[in-house]
Amino acid sequence: MRRCRLQSGVTLVELAVVLLIIALLALAATPLTSSWTTNADLHTAGGQINQAFSHAKAAALRNALGAIGDAPAARIAYDTADRQLKVCKTASGVCDETLWRATLPAGVELSLTGASFPIELNNRGQHATGFTARLSKGGETDVHPFH
Repeated sequence: MRRCRLQSGVTLVELAVVLLIIALLALAATPLTSSWTTNADLHTAGGQINQAFSHAKAAALRNALGAIGDAPAARIAYDTADRQLKVCKTASGVCDETLWRATLPAGVELSLTGASFPIELNNRGQHATGFTARLSKGGETDVHPFH
């Protein structure tokens, strides 16, 4: 008399099909996640340029340098080599001593319209003219106006 044994489990083919489905779903989700990281980098850089302007404005209003009229009381410098935004302690010269600094995320490009670096603020915390900071990465753009 023969006895039948029931076998349980999954076959190698079933396992391969499940792995294929998971791989296809991961492949389809990759473009979505890359745009998330691009937008996150742009928002981080936007926050950093806003912080730089706020710190420079606060330093200009404190006017520790004793600037008069439209003379620079604070400035924001951008070092393209190490991608750092800096609020300098001095209104001119080399920006060795900083009040604040931040490094922009990799791949984010920063350009200004209506001004150039260094951005100088007078003792009222104002730039001579309004300017716009444009941040871009991977085809996405973020614009920040300053007055």
